[in-house]
Amino acid sequence: MRNFSSQGFYIETDKKYASGTILLVRTLCGFDRSRPSACRQPRTICLAEVKWLRKIENGGVPLYGMGVRYLD
Repeated sequence: MRNFSSQGFYIETDKKYASGTILLVRTLCGFDRSRPSACRQPRTICLAEVKWLRKIENGGVPLYGMGVRYLD
């Protein structure tokens, strides 16, 4: 995840999902070296819809950027 707002977020992934695809998204907390056990549980789980997709040039490795909207 590169950025987020109250309506959605932008992610980059090696998986390609078409606009309109509904995703179950699990966001994990950041890693804290002093407390590794604190990051074993997901921070949030939500449903979201892919609104747009673009292919990113990444030296021959497939990479996709997606705008995703939270579903109520």
